[in-house]
Amino acid sequence: MGRATENPLGGVLEKGRTLDELEPLPPIATIVSAWEAVSLHLMAVLDELDEASLAQTGHRFPGTDGTLLGMAGFLAQHDSYHIGQMSLLRRQLGLPAMMYI
Repeated sequence: MGRATENPLGGVLEKGRTLDELEPLPPIATIVSAWEAVSLHLMAVLDELDEASLAQTGHRFPGTDGTLLGMAGFLAQHDSYHIGQMSLLRRQLGLPAMMYI
């Protein structure tokens, strides 16, 4: 969206390409806090964007019109796909549905 912010988990996640290469993950409270910080940043950026900004082209994602709005829609759908996959895995493992803290 053109408004970079620091990756709060970058130090942990950028050191490996497989789970075996990663350092131990931080506690869930730290991960949730990082997710919330990034979400607040994204919401602030989205609030600042006007129609002209969202219509800017040059963002190539499958099945989109190449605009910033198209990119945002693709990424939202992409995340929802992964959440759906996690819910299927939880069901296969006999776990309850995900809960939001």
